[in-house]
Amino acid sequence: MAKKYRIPLEGRWDLYDLYQFPHTYTQIYSVLYVLEEQLSKPRLLRRKNVFSSYPWGGGYSAVNWFNGLYFTVPPEDRPQVLEIRYHSPGWLDLGVCLAVALGLKKMLIAFSTAARHLNATYSQIQKGIHARKLNKVKLKRQEIALETERVKFVRKSCEEMARLMGFKNLGQVHELTGNPLVTLKMLCAIYRRLRILNEFQEAGKAKIIESIPVDEKDSPPESEK
Repeated sequence: MAKKYRIPLEGRWDLYDLYQFPHTYTQIYSVLYVLEEQLSKPRLLRRKNVFSSYPWGGGYSAVNWFNGLYFTVPPEDRPQVLEIRYHSPGWLDLGVCLAVALGLKKMLIAFSTAARHLNATYSQIQKGIHARKLNKVKLKRQEIALETERVKFVRKSCEEMARLMGFKNLGQVHELTGNPLVTLKMLCAIYRRLRILNEFQEAGKAKIIESIPVDEKDSPPESEK
């Protein structure tokens, strides 16, 4: 059942921000939801297909993957805008699955804490992917034939990215993809979106780290009284 969840807003927002923030937030929310919440059998099948259907040879695979995850989330649990108050301070009230929203908050705290190390790790991984020509590897399961050194690099990279981002579902994703290189590309896509959310956090525009559940009967903040 969706619960009311408040994200404090502040500062000056551009029109593009009103698209980018909720879109990016929903993408990460969808990843966590389909991995951590109980799904019906048809949605479990859809999840399996979403994790195994794309070639991951370019950016469209990431876009399609996130879209597929979003539509795997039951409509009643997809983030809904309940209220938005544009002041400084203001707030965005969402209807969400509370456990997923709190999990996203924890991931952003982990990202913020390890941001410099995480950014450097991501850059090193991208260089390693290029040096090992992993972007040219065909990713259909029956065509995977990576030698030991490249497999070790991919698996170690997955573990490091997941650890720094506070991502607790690495083993589950490995099972769903059947391919550590696909898993790594998914983790990199998650990283890039967490980086966007962290930019909103650092700019003080959307204070996700300060977000809290809100009781429907709660009064407005003191500053609004």
